[in-house]
Parts: sequence; structure tokens; C-alpha cells
Amino acid sequence: MADIVSAAHQLASGLGRVWFAVGHSQGGQAALFAAHAAHPPGAQRLGGVVAVAPASHLEVMLIGVKASHVPGKLSFALYSLAGLAAIDPTDASVSLRTLLGNAAAATASRVLASCATNSAQVLKDVDTEKMLPLGADHLKRIGERMGAYGDPDRAPVPVPALIIQGGADLDVPAAWTNQVVAQLRKLGSPAVLYRTYPGAGHVQVLGQSLCDLLAFLRTHGGTAQGTCTPVDAGTG
Repeated sequence: MADIVSAAHQLASGLGRVWFAVGHSQGGQAALFAAHAAHPPGAQRLGGVVAVAPASHLEVMLIGVKASHVPGKLSFALYSLAGLAAIDPTDASVSLRTLLGNAAAATASRVLASCATNSAQVLKDVDTEKMLPLGADHLKRIGERMGAYGDPDRAPVPVPALIIQGGADLDVPAAWTNQVVAQLRKLGSPAVLYRTYPGAGHVQVLGQSLCDLLAFLRTHGGTAQGTCTPVDAGTG
């Protein structure tokens, strides 16, 4: 995310000196990590981060997906496993073929190739138990490795942060984000603001939180906005 800012300033003149990392779900997780990105001398200043329903608790995600018996949830697991394999491509123990077997790895490859646009169709009627044919102990070990590199609350956030969460989110449970906020504060993050929206789902919270998000950006160096009205961003 930080590299995007450097690239943008090479392509367009007149951009502001202050930038923000803002993301939703996996993007919210990335926004929190962007606060730790190295910035070259003279680079633009990171004014703050906004994480909407940030992904977290990766150590229990695989176990939950397998037990859910909801094929659509497998996309979370498969993308996360692909990410784990990408950390060290020489580690054969975390390759998709080693972990999943030939048949499941082939299905996983189709999901990854679809870039999420057709994953629901690829995973329709797929058995989550067969797609994740690992015992509980093995799933736990793999999950711990995922959490070690992917949980966004392992280090304090050094810049102002706004974390947004819908109370009815079924993809990133509010209880998880509550724990993330508590942990970031415990670690000494200087300014973590938490806003929750009862009844809002994973997508709905985007529209409902819009005005609070813009106000946060304005407070920390962003451009002033006019009148703002929250919007309904759909269901989910």
C-alpha cells in the first residue's frame, strides 16, 4: 500500500503530502500493516490508517472454515494458504499440493485463477472436509504460522488509527475485532479510535461508517468535506 503512494507521486503532480491507508476486510488488515512500512527520506507523511472489519485471528480460520461446511467460505482458506506458501516458496511442507492433495489442490488452483470473480461457482457443492483434509493438530500448526505473519495486532500501530466494525458481521466477527482493538491498545498504540455499528453486516458497515471515516481523515490532515450522509452499502 505504501508503494502505491510512491508510484502515484511519480505519475501525477500536485498530490497532497499527507496520505492515508484505508481498507476493508483483508484490505483493513493490510492498512494496519501499512503503518509499519518503511518510508524513504522525504516521502509523504502517513496521516493515519482506517481498518474496516480487518481480517484477524488467522490461527483459527482454517479450523472454522472446515467445520462450517459452507463451501463459499473455502475461498478465505485457500487464499490464506496460498499466501503462506508465498512467504517461503522453497518450503514444500506448505505447498497447496502437499497440504491438500492433488484433487483439492487442482480445485484450489481454479479458485485462485478466478481472482474471486467465479470462486462461488467453482466451490459450489464442494465438501469442506475433503478440501481441507488435515487433522486438527495439523490445522492448528498451520494456523499458528498464518497468525504469526498475518494477524494485524502483533505490534502497536504507531500512527492514529480508526477501526470500524459492524455488529452483525458474519465474515469478521465483532468479537474478533474487539480483541484486536484491545490488544493494539495494550501494546501501546498511541491513538486507536474504535467505532461500532450495531446491526451492520460486513458490507453494510461501509456505507454506515462513511461520514465517521471522512471525519477521521479530515481531523488528521485530510481534505475537508462538505455535508455527509451515511449510505446503505447493501447487505452482508
